[in-house]
Amino acid sequence: MSLDIHAYRNIWQVPENEVNCDQNGDVDYSNVQIVVNKEILDWQNNEFPHRADELKGGEYFANNWKTDSIVISRSYGYYNRWRDELYKISNDFYDLWDFPDNEGYIGRNQSEKLYQAFQKHYEAGMKMIDSELYEFFYKAFDFGRQNGLIVLS
Repeated sequence: MSLDIHAYRNIWQVPENEVNCDQNGDVDYSNVQIVVNKEILDWQNNEFPHRADELKGGEYFANNWKTDSIVISRSYGYYNRWRDELYKISNDFYDLWDFPDNEGYIGRNQSEKLYQAFQKHYEAGMKMIDSELYEFFYKAFDFGRQNGLIVLS
């Protein structure tokens, strides 16, 4: 299994009465670009405050799917080892280090904070074994701070 990390920018929430539903009245996930699960978000905001306080559960869309989203995948074990190495660079990365690696959301405000950390430590980060992952997160948090979000799943 792998951890998929998606970053989006320029998103907007679809009004609840416009959510796509199937014939049973359940949310139809087949053509939804971004779904923020309310139960996961509520749990996360209780256990890991300030990571995505501004988000609400529901459907979101990006302005341009091709230019406003990026994704990368790594194994969970690999990601956790990389994240430990990242935290050794600076405790500025604490909010990413102390965060679930299996599912969760990072909103605009937290993305701004982490973008600043990735920018500040860019030179050291690019010396890490997986500089591609560092570069991805640097770009991902730039996306997230532009009215976006990061989804770990």
